[in-house]
Amino acid sequence: MTLRTARVDSEIAASELVDDAVCDCCSTAAIALADRHLVAYRDRTADEIRDVRVAAVAASTATSSAAAGHDGWKIEGCPVNGPALATASGRVVIAWFGAPGERARVPRRSRA
Repeated sequence: MTLRTARVDSEIAASELVDDAVCDCCSTAAIALADRHLVAYRDRTADEIRDVRVAAVAASTATSSAAAGHDGWKIEGCPVNGPALATASGRVVIAWFGAPGERARVPRRSRA
């Protein structure tokens, strides 16, 4: 499955590819900030590594994405545990469940 974005005003603009291989059933999270939108999702490699990434969608620039962390969680089934995003007082927090090496944990990152 792919992750795409499109701008919607009076018409729907052509979509832009964000990631060409994402987890099929993990939910995505999205928040709106003053200057951009953030979308968090679980990426999927050909080797079934499912790390979480965050894509920034700004009005004037192309979409870019970056790893939220490098769990290295290899799972050949669908974990059905997408990331969560929240914002308050100018800070953004992302949290997600992972179990790399069969060790369950909830990583989180915070950024101003």
